[in-house]
Amino acid sequence: MSDQMEHLLGKTAIITGASRGIGEATARYFAKLGAKVVLAARSKADIDAIAEDLCSAGYQAIAKRCDVSDNEGVKGVVEATTEIFGGLDFLVNNAGLIDPIALLSDSEPEAWGRCLDVNVKGVYHGFRHA
Repeated sequence: MSDQMEHLLGKTAIITGASRGIGEATARYFAKLGAKVVLAARSKADIDAIAEDLCSAGYQAIAKRCDVSDNEGVKGVVEATTEIFGGLDFLVNNAGLIDPIALLSDSEPEAWGRCLDVNVKGVYHGFRHA
């Protein structure tokens, strides 16, 4: 690893919503900068594959299934991270939902509730336990 790629050497990061897109890219970038990475997302198979890919490339990464709307689930990921890696330095609250995209009159209250559970409560759970 070159000097310029060791900015986060020895640091540990949890990235939520790490199964694809910005979350996956962030996890890969943090790993390349030397961080120990915990990929957290609902889709366990996807984050398992990404963690395996990172480990095969010589980085330290683990996958933890987590729905950020579940307070106890988030707490468990933070506890596992500190147990496995000895601490937590960064939390990237990337998990989020964009749906429902609809006229207010056509929207479903349950869908809006789920959106708030992930996009608002999920961030709260992460900050609270980190």
